[in-house]
Amino acid sequence: MSKKTPIEYEDISDHIKNNCEKGTYCAHCGKWAKKYRKSFNSEMSRFLIRLYNAQQRYDKNYTTRELYPNDNKANSSGIDSHRWGLIEIAEAHNSGGAPTGSYRLTDLGRQFVLGKASILSHTTTYNGELLGLSGNQVTIHDTLGVKFNYGNLMAGR
Repeated sequence: MSKKTPIEYEDISDHIKNNCEKGTYCAHCGKWAKKYRKSFNSEMSRFLIRLYNAQQRYDKNYTTRELYPNDNKANSSGIDSHRWGLIEIAEAHNSGGAPTGSYRLTDLGRQFVLGKASILSHTTTYNGELLGLSGNQVTIHDTLGVKFNYGNLMAGR
């Protein structure tokens, strides 16, 4: 079977919609098709706090390398916070032409960091597409105690 471009959730077959909670292969493109439910966690909150503190010093967009200069890998957990509308992502490319993004807090993101706003606790995605937000309203204080759980992500909890 030749590989085809993945299709949007609204256009997928009933077979995939009925089976994507557990996961199934797409007959169209051959790709593993699964819905993922992810909770807002403490790593995301720490990323937002680091971004907030950096923006307090210099109001600009920041890359993860600027926020985490001593890490060998970029912290990608915080980047997911854009799904909640807490950061904006500016697409760019580095000097070698590789894609890199830079980030800044939205007004909601600043209010969330300051403890003045709450968000729904979970996102549901399919093929990188945000399907919706759900769960309880949480504050940054609630999320700082919530660790990322790979098992819950994979189980759709």
